[in-house]
Amino acid sequence: MKSQISTKDLRHLRSKLPHGSIKKIAEDLSLDQSTISKVLSGDFFNEAVIDAAIRIVEERNSKIENWKNRMSNL
Repeated sequence: MKSQISTKDLRHLRSKLPHGSIKKIAEDLSLDQSTISKVLSGDFFNEAVIDAAIRIVEERNSKIENWKNRMSNL
């Protein structure tokens, strides 16, 4: 099944993932890294992969915002 999210949006999501995220998602979901790459390229659709990728980006953004706040208080 093709992705129900635009290829442009998936590319944007993939570009926001920190280094090593594809491997982590693959390990967490017991999937091949190539499957994760295909989902994030729009070739396959897998809701769990997209959810995991979004969660990683959100957690990373939250962590960066927290760092910025902490550094501004130094």
